[in-house]
Amino acid sequence: MVPLKPRPSCVDVYMPAFSIPGDEQERRYYQLFCDRTASDLAGFYPTDFWKRIAVQESFSEPAIRHAVVALGALTKSLHESENQPFGMIMPPSNASVEHHEFALKQYNKAIVNLRQTLSKGKPQIRTALVACLLFVCFENFHGDYEAAAKHMQCGLSLVDQWQAQSSPSQIEELYNDEVFQMFARYNAQSFQHVSSAISLNPNPRLLYLENMGKKEISIPIIFIDIREARRCWDLCIERCIDYYKMSSPYKYDNDQPSWILEEADACATLLQQFEDAFWPILNQSRNESSVENGAVILYLCNKISAMYLQVSVVRGESHWDGFTQHFEEIINRSVKVVERTRAMAPNQTGAFSFELGIIPPLHLAAMKCREPRLRRQAIALLLSTPRREGCWDGVLLGKVDSWIMQIEEEGMDEFGVIPEVSRWRLGEIKSCPQDRWIWIKCLQDSYGLDGQWTYGTDVKETRITW
Repeated sequence: MVPLKPRPSCVDVYMPAFSIPGDEQERRYYQLFCDRTASDLAGFYPTDFWKRIAVQESFSEPAIRHAVVALGALTKSLHESENQPFGMIMPPSNASVEHHEFALKQYNKAIVNLRQTLSKGKPQIRTALVACLLFVCFENFHGDYEAAAKHMQCGLSLVDQWQAQSSPSQIEELYNDEVFQMFARYNAQSFQHVSSAISLNPNPRLLYLENMGKKEISIPIIFIDIREARRCWDLCIERCIDYYKMSSPYKYDNDQPSWILEEADACATLLQQFEDAFWPILNQSRNESSVENGAVILYLCNKISAMYLQVSVVRGESHWDGFTQHFEEIINRSVKVVERTRAMAPNQTGAFSFELGIIPPLHLAAMKCREPRLRRQAIALLLSTPRREGCWDGVLLGKVDSWIMQIEEEGMDEFGVIPEVSRWRLGEIKSCPQDRWIWIKCLQDSYGLDGQWTYGTDVKETRITW
């Protein structure tokens, strides 16, 4: 006889829907959020936010409760949208109009309640950030990225106000909280998104480095688990983005300061150290497909960050031709993630995750890989597996990449090579899934008559509708 071990505590804290305020319809959508939406939003990474923090906060804050209900209703609208491609399900089909309209009403209630809470005096910064994250999530889910950026800016303003009245120990405590980490992670995500400086986040802030100063990032020899690795990678990517912000004014100068190369090398070394420490986690056998997918995605995100760093100190598009093997690895690993995802949810017609997944790596391959076979594979994967990850929509970006490939291949030479003068880079995207259009602007940089490398000497624009 041995004593029974106590039941292990579970991260998921599901409150019974009947115990929350509201009518029966609200409770049904609330339960749907707990049963399905929370898992979808978490993506392939372990997190306490969606299944525990958001649910707990919803019991004490009406704004959060209505936002949770709205996301549950939007999920129902998605899964009754008659199998339309995910990037084009808004406005919804007739079968999902009722759920969609209810989601909008609940979302409006959430905004009104948050305004009332903020008007009563000094808000609880953590509660306000939770609400902002849910609002950003709803707008991205809905396809309105500019509205999501406005909510992010509102949250950043709250952080600034709170910091001015807080002690260093209070600030340190907040920065170690998962709510703030998710907030900062999405802010970095919007900065990395193409055209983010114009249409997604007009004034991106680096929450870790700007507010806490540059700290030495300690990378272990081997990470314990994916949660530790991801936390470390968040700090690494903040350092990289800080470098991009500092170096961007000098990108088109003939004489760049020496510190640019030094900082680029330091960031590249940091990412290589991360990959070395992460390699055992990536290659160890697992029983959970979701954990394995998360490891692959984190590895790919680190890889494309390292690629961006290498080309940040050079000019022109031809340097991307040296990454063909990396592009092939990105595509092959992404295919396996898609296959495992389909095996887990074979009846799911589309997916939305608040976290990044395979879209950024595939989008980079589709834009910058000029090898025709690999490029078409990347585009086909974006279009055939509709997903929306944070502010990244796979179907819309697949259409953008298809257009860029078309105009570049018009200048292909007799050997099947796209010369530098026929290559374009993506400058700006504006999209409206509700009205079914995408506006794309591409730029071409070149040496001017004075020998100076010039930004945007040629421009091409188009508008794609469906």
